[in-house]
Amino acid sequence: MATTPSASRGEPPRPPEERKPVPESGSTVTEHLENGAVVTYFDPSPSAEAPFRRAVAIGPEIVDPCTNLRWIPLIGNDWSLDMVMWPLVVDIAPS
Repeated sequence: MATTPSASRGEPPRPPEERKPVPESGSTVTEHLENGAVVTYFDPSPSAEAPFRRAVAIGPEIVDPCTNLRWIPLIGNDWSLDMVMWPLVVDIAPS
């Protein structure tokens, strides 16, 4: 399973009372990301066989309310599950 670097923007975490929930109809799903879409992404782990991997999207992207980073749930051809940060995505092909 690919690993991704931690999501830090150099800011201290906000206290819970200052956090705003991500709206249900807001930026939680990208219009072009559908279940079954083939996602090509960069795998930064040193143990990766190849620098780029492909996997299939198995759900909508998830937005971290603290960092606003988007994560995409994927399933690989070896049935491994992974969450990939949006900045690592190179290409998305429709299903």
